Formats: sequence, structure tokens, C-alpha cells
Amino acid sequence: MTIDEIERLLRAFDRSGVAQLTVKTADGTVKLNKAPLVQVASPGPQGPLPVPVAAAEGAAGPLEEEPAFATVEAPLAGTFYAAPAEDADAFVRVGDHIEVGQTIGIIEAMKVMNDIPSTVSGQVVAILPANGTVIGYHDVILQVEADV
Repeated sequence: MTIDEIERLLRAFDRSGVAQLTVKTADGTVKLNKAPLVQVASPGPQGPLPVPVAAAEGAAGPLEEEPAFATVEAPLAGTFYAAPAEDADAFVRVGDHIEVGQTIGIIEAMKVMNDIPSTVSGQVVAILPANGTVIGYHDVILQVEADV
């Protein structure tokens, strides 16, 4: 399979309701698996995450809007790793300030380790995939309170 064919397959798989897919070709086998995303909180003292509040139905007053966070999405599908090695510190933790271009994780795809750079600057609010889970193309990796 060519890279273009693999990318088309990943996009179609991401949009589909299929949870697992195995494609065998003369060149090899591609296995895709959608795993549920889990929020990972860093250890140590940190304040509570902002929680959206909505007014009760029929109550007077405007609804409070849910905070809008910037996101860093996966540029490809594969296995997400939060640290460069099992015994190493994570690239980023909830509460860290990140810059555009800073490595925020690694995605292993087709036995190649790909550094994932941040596309936004700001404070990390949530890290969505758990370490070692399979993520899809354009899945949200981080939620960030972006710098203004």
C-alpha cells in the first residue's frame, strides 16, 4: 500500500462506525483499532479543572458557556506514547505551559516513532489518550487554554 492509500484508509476508518479493521495485502497487514479515550491527570497538586455550568431548564438567567479550549489533534493514527521511554518523564503534564512546536508525545505508526509537535501555545488542561492506547487520525490529544 502507498502512503496515500493508507491515509485514505485511516480517514475512512476514522469516519466509520467500525471499531476494528484488519487489511491484508501482498505487502503486509494493517490493523486498526479504535480505543476509548481516557483523561490522564498528572500527579501532584493542581486545582480542579473548569466544569461547565448550565442553568436548569426554565430557570431565569443566561446559560453559562462551556469554556472553549484549543486542541492538539493527532496528525496520524497509531499508538500514543506520553513519554520517550517507560521509565522517562512524560513530555507534558496537565498544568504545564507548552509552546508551538514543542513535542507533546509520540505516535508509533507502522513501526515508526513520530514525534508529535504542539500546534498551539498555552496551559495544558487535559491529556485525553492514555499512554499506550491506539488513537485515530485527528483524535484530540490535548486540550489547551491557549495564550492570547
